[in-house]
Amino acid sequence: MIFAAMAAAAAIASAETRSLTLPAGRSEGVDLGFVPKGRRIIGKELVSVSMHEGATSAIVTAGETQGSCQVEFLDAGGGEGLLLKVEVVGDLDDTLRSLRKWLSDFNDIEFVKGKSKIAITGTISNPSDWAKFEKICSLSDFKDKIEAVVEFSVDPGTINNLRKELVAEGIPLADAGVRPAEGQIAMDYAHNVLKFTGTVYSAKDVEKLTRVLKGQSWLQIVSEPKGAATSTVAQAVVNVAVDDALLELGVAFVMVSRREFQQRASTGRLVANAVWGGLTDLLLVGGHRQSQHGKFNNVTIGASLSSTLEMLANNGVTRQREQGTLRFHANGDPGKTLHIGGSMKVTPPASGEGEAPEAQDYDYGFKIVNKNSRRISATDAEADIDIELFGEPQFPAGNGNGATTVRQEKRSVSPLVRIPLGQTVAVAGYESLFEHSTGEGTPVLRHIPIVNWFVSDKRHDYDDQALLVLVSIRKVDLDAEAPMVPNTPMRDITLDADTDTETRVKNERDATKKHRGCWEPLNWLAW
Repeated sequence: MIFAAMAAAAAIASAETRSLTLPAGRSEGVDLGFVPKGRRIIGKELVSVSMHEGATSAIVTAGETQGSCQVEFLDAGGGEGLLLKVEVVGDLDDTLRSLRKWLSDFNDIEFVKGKSKIAITGTISNPSDWAKFEKICSLSDFKDKIEAVVEFSVDPGTINNLRKELVAEGIPLADAGVRPAEGQIAMDYAHNVLKFTGTVYSAKDVEKLTRVLKGQSWLQIVSEPKGAATSTVAQAVVNVAVDDALLELGVAFVMVSRREFQQRASTGRLVANAVWGGLTDLLLVGGHRQSQHGKFNNVTIGASLSSTLEMLANNGVTRQREQGTLRFHANGDPGKTLHIGGSMKVTPPASGEGEAPEAQDYDYGFKIVNKNSRRISATDAEADIDIELFGEPQFPAGNGNGATTVRQEKRSVSPLVRIPLGQTVAVAGYESLFEHSTGEGTPVLRHIPIVNWFVSDKRHDYDDQALLVLVSIRKVDLDAEAPMVPNTPMRDITLDADTDTETRVKNERDATKKHRGCWEPLNWLAW
């Protein structure tokens, strides 16, 4: 008896093992592959087995009781036989009917009945619906009978609202489903994950994008997505690079004759030219009121800075110019400075007896400070600069009675100009930089060595002059590439406080004149 039980156990251990899941009351055929000499049910009698004599297959029928049991088939030919593990489950048809009723409000999910479980697929886009779905699936009637492959997905309207908000913030977002161009960001959503990719021209665009995303309560910024299918909080991955191209800013200050522009406008010689007409209005109207050409606070000239300067010179309206360039990376370099001018070493007058005062260094001329100039599109840039004008150090009246205070006048403007890359924009509204004093006083520029040619000795000549500020930005491929215009040479000057300013300025101007005597008017054409 003991040996027979041991032999039976050994046979079961070595027999082929298969698994079968049957809903309660259902039958299924099993191909044995051999003619069995007998069979027996191990465990509870949860199933019944029927087969024809000499057949190599059997029919297994589940009862109404759920649970597990085993059926052993012995091989009449002396083989190892078959051990069939049977799992009896509830009726899936009833479960499916009940499940459809509970989830009737969910239109975006589908049910697929398998042999042992019901698979649920689809998406849910509302967090409250997701909570309801999870609660239903966890009920005891369904818990072990369903396999949910449902993921949370943000409502399409929410995604569209986010897109509109990003565009309203000025973020260069590509159209949905369109491959982003250079300088654009692609926004893609799938499986509860938002992905932002592309290259932009300014770090500010990335900063704005991040700020808007952080303001969304349904969204979390992550470096890598994880657990997206089971979370009701969408995830955002920002993989946006910033273009670090080298840019060059060119600035030229040109003193031109209003009278010359007026003459050309009256003769109609160049009125048909839109650029020339815009410059005329800019200089004659000052860009502050409407004219036949519109309101001209600035005029875009479809030419490089050097070509623009040449055009003005060839038309005989240029009186003087000072110019220079600076280079900066689009991804940074705020605060870079261009100095068009030089430095002065000034020794104040002695204040009575005692040790002579020490010389002091002062910058003079123009300083252009790059605030946030940047490339803003594939074809355009934005010049965001401060222009500062430093006058000659002055010694207030009374310094011979002991005062040694040195005063230096400073004026500044801060233009913000959109410029087509490689082209030039003429800017208006900065006449106050060169405002002259009342009566017979001398213009401020008379005391600035680098620009004293900008102003004549006579006030009515000064009134005829207008300042034209020309600004240009271009992309530079190599650091060694030549500047767009040659920089104005810097000059160091030593001032003698004992020399009268009017006399010194006159001597400086006379020394720079190329033509004298009857040919002196030709000095107006000097560059």
